[in-house]
Amino acid sequence: MQRLTPQLPTRDGDPDPNRQVELLNFHTLDYLISDDAGIGFSATGGWALNPWERDGSRSELRDPYFRTYFLNLLPDWGSDFPLYWYADVRVHPGVTTTSRDADQIWGIQVFQAWTWQATNSRWGAAFYLSFRQNFFGSQGLGIRRELYSSPGLFFRHNSRLTSSLLLQLPTFQRLGSEGNRWETMGLDLEPGLSWDLLQNLNLTPFLTIPVSGTTNRLKGTSLGLTLSWNWF
Repeated sequence: MQRLTPQLPTRDGDPDPNRQVELLNFHTLDYLISDDAGIGFSATGGWALNPWERDGSRSELRDPYFRTYFLNLLPDWGSDFPLYWYADVRVHPGVTTTSRDADQIWGIQVFQAWTWQATNSRWGAAFYLSFRQNFFGSQGLGIRRELYSSPGLFFRHNSRLTSSLLLQLPTFQRLGSEGNRWETMGLDLEPGLSWDLLQNLNLTPFLTIPVSGTTNRLKGTSLGLTLSWNWF
């Protein structure tokens, strides 16, 4: 049995000295501008807490982002063809120390999600797509572009519990990379559960299993947990 460490695993299962287990905290203010059109606006801020620092717990602010979203860009076809297209645009100002050290000024992101629920069935399918462009100053260093795509399946056990399975492919382009080369760590498989503990409280545990770019899938697997609370 492998000893537990504060480091996240590499894709081969070895402790990664550059990535530690963190507690991520995010708070969002959301306003639905139009119920009929399904258009809204939100602002999100957060921080990361690292309890493994030798000199005590360390918290670090994360860049906020502002989002304009559209709940469904498709017409309502009713129960005969329940396909939904969610989309949003996010602006990420680089205001934290980490972003300023990298001379990252701001970023813009477009996220889209297509979901389909089979009629009179608990099965459904989804496809997620995200693209982000970061803008830097003359001393910039970091990731210039990010592209994420993920098809998935989900199964609704009941009104409170849903199982999901995603196949994720995150890719990125470093600032100053030769020939604007795109890089990827490889494919990941993410099984998860979404459990509504209460009407406004959701618990989502999930596993991230490396599918490619690894010599040991079991040792390279990591566990994540999301707890969401809607105040209103």
